[in-house]
Amino acid sequence: LRTPWGTLDDGLAAEPLIGFPGTYVTSPGLNRAFDNFWANAAGPGGVPVQDRYASAWAKVAKAFADRDSVLGYDLLNEPWPGTDFSSCANLSGCPAFDESKLAPMSRRMIAAIRGVDRRHIVFHEPHVLFNFGADTGLPDLGRNLGFSFHVYCSTGLVPGADTCEEAEAIPF
Repeated sequence: LRTPWGTLDDGLAAEPLIGFPGTYVTSPGLNRAFDNFWANAAGPGGVPVQDRYASAWAKVAKAFADRDSVLGYDLLNEPWPGTDFSSCANLSGCPAFDESKLAPMSRRMIAAIRGVDRRHIVFHEPHVLFNFGADTGLPDLGRNLGFSFHVYCSTGLVPGADTCEEAEAIPF
């Protein structure tokens, strides 16, 4: 779903779409949209994109605040650093991005949700490269939170594993 306030790609093409996870690297439009998101760039009507995102989260949380069937809210699926991704493509991750962009955005969204719902868990995620073995530099963001991440088969990062099945069988 592409929203004019949430996908500020400055008209850059999304292609080439080579599939996950390669499109993160090959799509100029996707990278520009993330750059604008992290910069909290002004969208339609001059309203910054993260401000609109926080407002949207507040509306969602208010609508679900009293529902017992809701476990929680996931702030942003697989946050991507945008054009700075190359500085994060290593096992130490990208602590500068985590500290200066991802953590402040997460705090802003948590505050928007907590303004209307203090009960449900808020899940936050590290940058997407964490899912492939890079470290995260996210600080402690508070209470009643969940750390959400994905586990992707990355046999090259698990010593002694030549297949996904072997990598998944190694206990941590």
